[in-house]
Amino acid sequence: MKASLTATINAIAQHAGLEVSIAWHEPFVAAYNHPDHYAHVVDAAQTLGLSVQTLTEPMRWSEDVAEFLARWPGALFGIGSGAHHPQLHNPDYDFPDAILSTAHDLFCALVDRHHGMAAPSAPQ
Repeated sequence: MKASLTATINAIAQHAGLEVSIAWHEPFVAAYNHPDHYAHVVDAAQTLGLSVQTLTEPMRWSEDVAEFLARWPGALFGIGSGAHHPQLHNPDYDFPDAILSTAHDLFCALVDRHHGMAAPSAPQ
């Protein structure tokens, strides 16, 4: 998107005989997963038999967690509500309660892995 916008601005400037200077400001810190923490999440998920999908492109819903990850090692991950579920911050979004048990199991596996104690079972 930036390359396309820059090309358009430069074309307009050249046509009008103008010089342009472009500077970008990104107010959000990028979220970078620490490799060890990422590996813990993947291992815990696979141990639970969960499907793991690693994104090939950045996602934009991580700005608050990115502030923490810029200071402390960790990993941002999603539980997954489905490809056809409305995205977070969308007026049609409704948290899918069906994924609560998946989130519970994964977080308990991570707590157990790091602290050697299993968390209590979720009520059924």
